[in-house]
Amino acid sequence: MALTKVIGKGVGNLDELGIGETSPLGKLHVKSADSGATADSGADELVLEGSGHSGLTILSGASSTGSIYFGDSGLNYDGYIAYSQSNRKMSFGTAGGSRAFIDSSGSLFVGRSSQVTNGGVGAVHHFEQVGDAQWAVTTHGDQTNNYGHSVYYATAHDGTGNHFLYCTDTGANRLRIRSDGDVQNHDNAYGSTSDERIKQDIKDANSQWDDIKAVKVRNFKKKDDVRQYGDKAWEQIGVVAQELEAAGMTKLITEAPPDEHDIKSSAEFGTLNEDGTIKEVKAKVKDVKYSVLYMKAVKALQEAMIRIETLETKVAALEAK
Repeated sequence: MALTKVIGKGVGNLDELGIGETSPLGKLHVKSADSGATADSGADELVLEGSGHSGLTILSGASSTGSIYFGDSGLNYDGYIAYSQSNRKMSFGTAGGSRAFIDSSGSLFVGRSSQVTNGGVGAVHHFEQVGDAQWAVTTHGDQTNNYGHSVYYATAHDGTGNHFLYCTDTGANRLRIRSDGDVQNHDNAYGSTSDERIKQDIKDANSQWDDIKAVKVRNFKKKDDVRQYGDKAWEQIGVVAQELEAAGMTKLITEAPPDEHDIKSSAEFGTLNEDGTIKEVKAKVKDVKYSVLYMKAVKALQEAMIRIETLETKVAALEAK
């Protein structure tokens, strides 16, 4: 490629330089073929032009970094794009600091400069508001396992003023999962697919009388609420998983790995690192299928209604004598 045009005031002080171009579109114009395009005046100091694929290559040492910096009179690297050859990580910076990066696996992180894990599971996508997160949204998983999304607050927003999920349209707010875990939807409808045509072996449920009689309805406080609110922690009403198991209702119980808050509540679940992340899991946390328990209660109520109606008939017959 030949140097075809130089317009300047002297050696080392060129106003325009064209390489392969007699009429440069910018201060420095490198052209291999005519694209038919023009350069914007706000970004015409360097123009690379070709009729096909065009680009810029930055070659660095195997353990070094290639960078493009954006600066001003106050800071020469106020913004930047940098690629580390040693760990194959592409970083993006603003205001003099790293704000996002893509790691060698293709995982994207926005709002932080280092990898995120949850129970040893790496994040595929991670978006933070600031620093170590006033809030963050993360997709966890790897190339063979997908673990879904998590929404994280850096402080305990246990209330109704913040949301984990907020669904709205031009007509109304449709669904909210508040930061205290409560769920509200516009039509107060919760359900399951229930069409007869997708079911088989339909029959009357067994008696639930004895099971419901065996259910112990308890008042209790959650240990995480006590840690946060002390004596002001509120009492809840519900059941205890182990007591349902002891009553033979094992199908109502599921188990899942503990989170760091569970381990804080009981060392039986595992141990934590100094930074509060999970170090070791020793046991799973038991959950209760409350929706199934409610259906068992409906069945037991129907049984009670039949017994009441039978007694009413007998009483009416006795009174008529």
